[in-house]
Amino acid sequence: MNFNINSEYGEIYFAPFHLSWGNELHHLGIPGYFSIGIGQVFLEMGDIDQGRDGIYLTRFVDGEPVRLLSIWQA
Repeated sequence: MNFNINSEYGEIYFAPFHLSWGNELHHLGIPGYFSIGIGQVFLEMGDIDQGRDGIYLTRFVDGEPVRLLSIWQA
């Protein structure tokens, strides 16, 4: 188990499970987000990698996010 939590974001790893979130940072133009994953597959809520708020199913291939499914887009 590994975790890192501060006032701007947090992440918790437990074997293949991953949970992360970030608060919106207005002064940096970074939107808030929430992500839960297992292995290399993640359910992302907010604008993390897609350039648009929404709910996405994403997989990481060679360290790069690849959208598998757009569940909802704002």
